[in-house]
This record gives sequence, C-alpha cells and structure tokens, in this order.
Amino acid sequence: MSLTEVTMKAKTLLAKLSLFFDDNIQGKKREIAALKKLLKQLKAKEKDWQEKLKSLPQGEAFTELEEKILVIHLQRKKGIERLNSLKVSLKK
Repeated sequence: MSLTEVTMKAKTLLAKLSLFFDDNIQGKKREIAALKKLLKQLKAKEKDWQEKLKSLPQGEAFTELEEKILVIHLQRKKGIERLNSLKVSLKK
C-alpha cells in the first residue's frame, strides 16, 4: 500500500467521522428546540392551572389540581435540567 492510498483512506475515514459528529450535533440542536417548545407549553399549562386553583374552593377537586400542578412542575424541572445538560455538551 502506498502512502497516497493510506492518506486517501485516512481522509475518507476522517470525513465519515466528521459526518457522524455533525449529525450528533444537529440531533442535539433539534432536541434542544423541541425541549424548549415543550417547556413553554408546560409552563403555560402550569400557569393556567395555578389561576384555576385560586378560584377553586378547598376540597377534593382542589387537592387533585394541586397534585397535577406539582407533577407538571417536576416535569418542567427535569426538562430544564436536560436542556442545560444538552447545552453544556454542545459547548464542549
């Protein structure tokens, strides 16, 4: 095998590796965009339910809505953590 052939194979492998990493970066960017959209929707839902909660009297429906708000809040918190970790991994 000549030096030219080795160099060409190395260039080909590097090009393939570059494509792999570019796809990985693009995938992370798409996930970040989708996550941001989802977090906005969850925030709006949580806010709406908080307003609804203010008008409800104490009782079973009040407690049930309170639990739903807590679940959405925890989902948002977990989503924000994931978003931050994706952003950090892109900067590396």
